[in-house]
Amino acid sequence: MHRIASAFLICGGNNAIAIVPTHRLMTEVEERPVRVSLTPTIPMREKLLACVVVFIGLAIRLVYIHRFRFDSDEPQHLHVVWGWTQGMVAYRDFFDNHTPLFHILYAPVLKFFGERADILVPMRLALLPLYFLSLWCVHRMATVLFDKRTGLWAAIFAGIYPYYFFPSIEFRTDNLWAPVWLLALLVIVGGRMTGRRAFLAGVLVGTAFAVSMKTSALLLALGMAAFGVMILFPGMRSAAGLRRLAACVAAALAGALLVPAALCFYFSKQGALHALYYCVIEHNVIPGETKFRISPPVIAFFILVTGVLLLAKRLFVRLPHRLATRRALIFLATGIYILILRLLWPDVTSQDYLPCDPLMVLLLTPLLLDGCRRIAERRANN
Repeated sequence: MHRIASAFLICGGNNAIAIVPTHRLMTEVEERPVRVSLTPTIPMREKLLACVVVFIGLAIRLVYIHRFRFDSDEPQHLHVVWGWTQGMVAYRDFFDNHTPLFHILYAPVLKFFGERADILVPMRLALLPLYFLSLWCVHRMATVLFDKRTGLWAAIFAGIYPYYFFPSIEFRTDNLWAPVWLLALLVIVGGRMTGRRAFLAGVLVGTAFAVSMKTSALLLALGMAAFGVMILFPGMRSAAGLRRLAACVAAALAGALLVPAALCFYFSKQGALHALYYCVIEHNVIPGETKFRISPPVIAFFILVTGVLLLAKRLFVRLPHRLATRRALIFLATGIYILILRLLWPDVTSQDYLPCDPLMVLLLTPLLLDGCRRIAERRANN
């Protein structure tokens, strides 16, 4: 239960933040936070320390890519990728119970490296850009929600956090799923929500569904978190706010359908749409688990969700509105997702935590940095 406990801690922070729009290519991904002098610049010594930690972490990762034990799922995913390189169509020509986007994207990579005895090693190396993308998302989210120092160290700590570090080495669909979801959250909290931004967030959520159906749990957590934010901040329940919310939800739904619809169209053309439905949806449904029942885990879930909501109110309601809503959304989405896994999800694995482990580290980093600052001040005073 250590994950639940760690997810519910956060340092509120008192940094003043103003959001100004940029006009660069990534405008819809983030807005640049402008911080007042309350936030000091990062000293050069601290930057050098960060560089050393990054270098050591990368060196260790390269070693573990070659030496870390191979999970039985990795050759299974590799076999599916190989099937695509042979001109076969998943579900129609061979069985797989995962959504297809990860295997489709990595088929050209396998074709480039060719068939060899150690092929899983270069395929693991090919996941490095996704690992860096996840850390970049953590860096940008922490910078937007807190400050540059938090952004720097949140990315570093997330990269070396063992529960994220080791599963993210393996060649599996979850290591595309996690960065896509983190990128979607960055779009959501990175600036003022507009129809265009909501559409882009929807596209990324739909892409996450095309990688893993476990996105349903993430989306449920995000939806409950958004509802919780509306409860905490009455101003969002105004008529204008609800109209704007409805427009953004409609844009997000339109974007979310884009990638899954394109894949369904392709498999329909290949005569494999029914096979896709059976392998990805029907096969993965556990008999008896689709019916909602009032059980002790369900009761505990709603009680704990209420507790998380009350904690979020204590932590965030006194902050500036825009900053408070964004922090509360990430906090609630992370906490509720963990509760879903712990209390409601039928079969939990370590890789199921990959989308939320970096967020837990992000939320804990301000607390850790504040503790380090207090220790340094005490030493200086002594």
